[in-house]
Amino acid sequence: MLKFIIMRVLIIVFFISLFGFSKENNPKALYNESHRPQFHFTYKKGWLGDINGLVYYKGEYHFFSQHCSDGPDLSYPNVFWGHAISTDWASNRIENV
Repeated sequence: MLKFIIMRVLIIVFFISLFGFSKENNPKALYNESHRPQFHFTYKKGWLGDINGLVYYKGEYHFFSQHCSDGPDLSYPNVFWGHAISTDWASNRIENV
């Protein structure tokens, strides 16, 4: 019984640490989360699917992915195609599709 309670507390703490604090208003903390990739493309909020449609056109790399900006759940009405552009694979700008 004690293991069950400890496990539940750990799970709750884990989810609060992932989703309970908004970093949108703090630009310094936005890309410094402990589990955010630093050398791979990520959106500011939400999840992205596999990157598809890699295209090199007029000196820019374009890549497309499914993106859900509403959060970690898989709510398909809120999934849309995201589009990011990069010239050097290190800095990206996000465009509307």
